[in-house]
Amino acid sequence: MAVIEHASLPVRPGMEVEFEAAIAKARPLIEASPGFISLTLRRGVGNRTALSVVGRMANGRGSSRWFSSIRPL
Repeated sequence: MAVIEHASLPVRPGMEVEFEAAIAKARPLIEASPGFISLTLRRGVGNRTALSVVGRMANGRGSSRWFSSIRPL
């Protein structure tokens, strides 16, 4: 059974491009996490500085290892 993790992350105005770059840089680490299935990044419709990260993991472990690499954007 897959575990779906959803995080709605407020990004500092003007830092959206840097945040997306940080996700892209962290993607290999995320994909190497045990049980990785998929990762999706979406921008908010009404609030362009709110980004949603949805990760699917087979076992729910691993996300904390990469989350610190994208903060504090």
